[in-house]
Amino acid sequence: MTQKNVSNLAEEKIKAVKKKKEEILKLEPEEALNEILDFRESLPLVHSFPEQSLYMLMHECGYEDFLPVLAMASKKQWEYIIDQEIWDRDEIDIHKASYWLGVLHMADPARLANWLLNDQDEFLTYFLRNKIDVVIREHDEDPSVIPDDFRTFDDVIYFKVFENEESQKLPVDITSLVFDLFSRIADESYSMFQTLIFISAGVINAEHAENLYRLKNARLEEKGLLPLHEAIEVYAPVSPEDLPLRKEKFQDEQQSRFFVDKNGNIDSWSIIDIFSTENYFTDFEFAAEFVSLCNKVIVADKQGVKTREDLGKVVKRVSGILKAGAQLIGGFHESDTNKALISNIFSKYYITDVFRAGHSAIRGVRDKVLTWQRTSWMIKNSFNISFLGETWMGITGGLLVWPPVYYDNFETSDEIYRPFGCIDDIEKTNLEVEKIIALDDLLGLMNIKSIKVKDATLTWENFLLTLWARDWLHFDDTVLEPVKLEDFKKFFKWLWSEDGNKGIIGKDKKQDFLNWVVRTSEIDPDLMIKRLGTVFDQLFEAAESEFGDVDPKYLDPKFINIFIVE
Repeated sequence: MTQKNVSNLAEEKIKAVKKKKEEILKLEPEEALNEILDFRESLPLVHSFPEQSLYMLMHECGYEDFLPVLAMASKKQWEYIIDQEIWDRDEIDIHKASYWLGVLHMADPARLANWLLNDQDEFLTYFLRNKIDVVIREHDEDPSVIPDDFRTFDDVIYFKVFENEESQKLPVDITSLVFDLFSRIADESYSMFQTLIFISAGVINAEHAENLYRLKNARLEEKGLLPLHEAIEVYAPVSPEDLPLRKEKFQDEQQSRFFVDKNGNIDSWSIIDIFSTENYFTDFEFAAEFVSLCNKVIVADKQGVKTREDLGKVVKRVSGILKAGAQLIGGFHESDTNKALISNIFSKYYITDVFRAGHSAIRGVRDKVLTWQRTSWMIKNSFNISFLGETWMGITGGLLVWPPVYYDNFETSDEIYRPFGCIDDIEKTNLEVEKIIALDDLLGLMNIKSIKVKDATLTWENFLLTLWARDWLHFDDTVLEPVKLEDFKKFFKWLWSEDGNKGIIGKDKKQDFLNWVVRTSEIDPDLMIKRLGTVFDQLFEAAESEFGDVDPKYLDPKFINIFIVE
């Protein structure tokens, strides 16, 4: 066979492996695993997977089923798994290290020993320093003085493995793992085993951990995963007017449009495919920036991405904030947004800066809630968050978690919470937050002396309406306590219009409520209507919806929610 034929054959095999890899990345986990194991050139196929893609596939399949693939994985692929799994911020979690060394031991114990000794010696000595206790028997010392739980190969060096309550959760018993590791090293070179024991005994944890952390960061940085202190800059607030323009536009000004649909949404699945194949550095400049941004967000959020579903959530969230940022910069709303407008913003501004602008708007709403909490009348009076009612509780709850999420409540998706997807989501949330703050300000102005009802049924709606009813009944409206049913029936009969149209609260009744609010709080009427007019409209709609058609004789306190009645 000529050299040319050999080269052609090698090239054909490389193409076949690449094609198979791309096909596998689109399959369901179980199918993907079967295809890898059934492929004739399975070893080069496994090595062709990007470290991130193999890592996610392992978690999707489960490590037990994935052991044959792990046995074929490259050193870099093993290294990436360890880097992702054993670190808790800037410290190594020894239990997690024990867990994943156990997994790799199940895959190939001999190779694990060789890999740790020759490629991960610094990590190995650090691990042993924190997992074993060593005793050296003097030549004239009786072996019986050594505790029974210590093991030895030569009657000189004795070691014991530290175990804890979590040991039973490990895939391999830690004592068996360490003993097998030492046996393999000692069989290869006993002097090497002795050196390893003595070096590990002299390890200074803080120095070793710092160096291992530096090396880990350097490796992950090659994959686009920056250290936390650098990645967190992606959340630095910025105003749209302060954003710098690109020094140079994309070489192909139309390339960003490839990833943007007609409504200005980024095609998440196209991005995820590029993530998997890792061809974004040569194919699409826009995609390279987008993937780099996603990696920063992954690190900054300190939430590991272990499956393609996890990755999809990150991509979806970043896409939505990018769209919102582009809309904010361009000054257009969801109804005006299209492919050309969004793509034009991406071609003028750096993708990271567009994200920062969008997230700054979300962060502004979140900070507004956090600031309100510190001075809130509701918080000072120890009300449960349920006091806000279902919708407002959902909105504030979504803003108080990290990362903040939009309270959709199945309105536009099949989820209660979803990522912010456009500028309209941010503005709608901000409007509701303004209403919450305005209502809290109003309650703080009212001279409430005593609140005798504080349970899960208490909401701002039945709080206000009950006080109003008490005022109309000539009870003390500075004290919140249930209204007797017989008294409430009098108020109830008055509440509804006298023209026979049951279910309608007349304008005169609504005006009476507003007059009571103004009188009680001494708030400016125009300011009240401006800040809370729509809130009160919704309040009366809720009252009409609950029992506008109910005959007074059928009223039962057990089924009355919007007033507090007993």
